[in-house]
Amino acid sequence: MGNVYDVSTTFSQNPAALAITDVNGDGKLDVLFANSTGNDVSVLLGNGDGTFKPAANYAVGTTPQALAFGDFDSDGKVDIFTANASTQDLSFLKGNGDGSFQAARDYVAGRGPSAVAAADLNLDGNTDLVVTNALGLGNGDFSVFLGRGDGSFAPAVHYATQMTPVAVATGNLNADNVPDVVVANSGSNSISVFLGNGDGTLQSPVNYTVGAAPRSVAIRGGNIYVACYDANNVELLLNNGDGTFQPPSVISALFTTNPTSVIATDFNLDGATDVAVVGFGLPPLFNTQLSYDLGNNVGGGAAAVGKGPVAMIASDLNGDGMPDAVVADELSNDISVLLVDPATGFLSPASFFSAGVAPVGVAAGDFDGDGKIDLAVADQGNTSTGAGAGFSLLLGNGAGSFQAPASVPSATASAIVSGDFNTDGATDVAVMQPFVARVFLNNSPTGTRQATQVAVQSSKNPSALGDSVTLNATVTTLVGAGVSQGTVAFFEGGTQLSGSIATDGSGQAGFSLSSLTAGLHQISAQYQSNSALFADSAGSISQDVQAAATLAVSSDTNPSMLAAPVTFTASFAPNFFCLPSGQVGFYDGATLLGNSAVQQTPSTVFSALTTSGLAVGSHDITAQYAGNDFCTAAVSAALVQQVVNPGNVSLVIVQPTSALEKTQFAVTVSGAQGTPSGVVTIDDGGSAIASGNLDNTGSLTLSAGLGVGRHLISAQYAGDNSYAAASSSSYTIYQSPKPH
Repeated sequence: MGNVYDVSTTFSQNPAALAITDVNGDGKLDVLFANSTGNDVSVLLGNGDGTFKPAANYAVGTTPQALAFGDFDSDGKVDIFTANASTQDLSFLKGNGDGSFQAARDYVAGRGPSAVAAADLNLDGNTDLVVTNALGLGNGDFSVFLGRGDGSFAPAVHYATQMTPVAVATGNLNADNVPDVVVANSGSNSISVFLGNGDGTLQSPVNYTVGAAPRSVAIRGGNIYVACYDANNVELLLNNGDGTFQPPSVISALFTTNPTSVIATDFNLDGATDVAVVGFGLPPLFNTQLSYDLGNNVGGGAAAVGKGPVAMIASDLNGDGMPDAVVADELSNDISVLLVDPATGFLSPASFFSAGVAPVGVAAGDFDGDGKIDLAVADQGNTSTGAGAGFSLLLGNGAGSFQAPASVPSATASAIVSGDFNTDGATDVAVMQPFVARVFLNNSPTGTRQATQVAVQSSKNPSALGDSVTLNATVTTLVGAGVSQGTVAFFEGGTQLSGSIATDGSGQAGFSLSSLTAGLHQISAQYQSNSALFADSAGSISQDVQAAATLAVSSDTNPSMLAAPVTFTASFAPNFFCLPSGQVGFYDGATLLGNSAVQQTPSTVFSALTTSGLAVGSHDITAQYAGNDFCTAAVSAALVQQVVNPGNVSLVIVQPTSALEKTQFAVTVSGAQGTPSGVVTIDDGGSAIASGNLDNTGSLTLSAGLGVGRHLISAQYAGDNSYAAASSSSYTIYQSPKPH
């Protein structure tokens, strides 16, 4: 990192929260501290060179534990909120726009406010607040403060929860574009879901039992993830699509002791949620692993890390566009680096890099300006002697490995953050220490290029074969600012797909193509800077191109007999680009009959399923294919399968007693379920001589005149919707000449 510049500022006692922003609009970063025993907020205005003016302190409620900033009254000026544990209220400091603030306004919350979230609950464009009260009346509660748009809030409305609410998250859970609220209740081993009405009120809660002592809750994709401290697991509650949730299921690939935080990201860039968790564990068996699970049923597992992991971040350490994992291991005095394998999307085994004494935090940035990600580690040091306290700098080699740490001795560190505090283009470090905030300025002569990152998006993924797809690359700094100085080129492997495309004012460069073949394509966007201020970088995306799959379903017996086996075959229409694999589902209406694997012969691709469980009647049979990397999903047209009972036909022949009479044929058709109906025909050696419909008892009597000679007689039943066609036994009779 080169030389460092130590800026030490003493302020009120015990800073509990830190934020960095520009409060006076001069383009220079300022620092805000909430001081838990000083009961005030310290504002340190930045000079733009990494130094700060003396702190200005503003009184708030007793024991402020959390701090938030933003334009809460819509006047274009930065304001401050604090959550105060002892006075159980919120304090609002209205900003004057020049870096000073008006006297605090306090808002009474509940007992023991433990967490806060911001959302626009009544859709009026003003920010509202949700505060959990761990020691609230009864089991516990949370307070809703509706914002008036001028920095003030309506009196709190309280919503009862179950016991000891300690965490809160907001999100749209039922697709109505109205924020909803989820609270984790540590004391009752549950979460409470409150759906929003859109007017600032919430519906009655639905409580879901989860594992013991939930400590952290996150929402991603409408689903809920809960870290359960005493249950030693992470649980997932899947959304039914309407804001109700299925019973929690343990993410079996995730296991750790006493998890305190869960994060959700997308390690393998497949669009699905991936989850990772760390927990410190209890003596003497402190944890030595990170546990993760990739979405889409891809898998996951445990990855060995150092002893006592306490902090985790995600950052692309090797420039392949995929987020990697970095873990600070307090008890083994090292950093664990787990790179994502781009071929599988799984985390590779950890590499271990020495840090200082008792690392408790980690930050990423390009500190030496070589375009490679480096790490800065907060070192707590020996708690008895203070030895080893400060921070360590590990310079990156660009492939996810790091050089030996360079230690910067200082006081005990508890948190670390990186940023360009003096706007010289180099990445600096700020460390929180007892009673002192220290900023270390980066004076390295090569530290002039900011690290960049590239995010790649597709206009259609998966896409159909022949479709035009637009790939858009967005180049930003690590804090999200668009980078316009440079070009982007798109590649598949070593093949360049596009020319060099200049990034626009937002850091975006787009490229359209329709020439990709069916299958999965790993496409990278490589950014080349034309400015000394920014480093080169790259990102990637997996583009799936699918050819159309066409299915038809057939039956080997139709109609089929009740309880008799019938085989349905789903045949894929020939398509050179579509290579089906996996399974085909066979359905009777909406009911799944079963799945069967796709099979291939030299001339056909098909899947077959045999069943004998269809009931009597008509069945609409379809075959459904979910698709793969090469083929689209497909559903066949419905085949009407008729299932009938076997029928028993009895025939009684009554011959005439005089020359004037005809022969009588008494027919009865019977079966196991219901009364047969339909047509019966009397057959004489292959010729029909009489026919009629069965009555409501399944019987009828027919008559016919027989000529002189031999006759082979049988009754032929044509069948109906419930019974199969059937024949009686055949009878031979002789008709003698009539006497004169």
